[in-house]
Amino acid sequence: RHRKQWQLALDDYTAALGIAAAETFNGCLYLGRAHAYRELGKLEDARNDADRAFVLVNAILKRTVENPSDDFLMACVLGLSAQLRTSAEDRAADLTLAFQHLKRAVDSGKITAEKLRTDADLEVLRADDRFKEIASKAK
Repeated sequence: RHRKQWQLALDDYTAALGIAAAETFNGCLYLGRAHAYRELGKLEDARNDADRAFVLVNAILKRTVENPSDDFLMACVLGLSAQLRTSAEDRAADLTLAFQHLKRAVDSGKITAEKLRTDADLEVLRADDRFKEIASKAK
């Protein structure tokens, strides 16, 4: 994915999903595969995988104690979901929720400013003023 070889990334994510057992890991895999589908122009498949990632990460957030990594992952999932939405209202709702999760993750002190600057999954969030405000509080 980081080399932008989208078909190879899609194949790798699909293979990994066939063997992965942990929900958090599957959430990451579905998110990655959704990015690959999006880049290949397969938007419906991208939406489906983003929705699967949301369901998995949301289930983790509901049953575990606060974990900044889970909130960070949810912010990434919602950022991609916002990109894939066809309605401005749904896009805005996803972004609002994404920033709530990102703020919680950053407020924990465990998400670094470097991660916020470099993580590819945050691309859609970086252009928003809310991102700049949250990122200014990261160490």
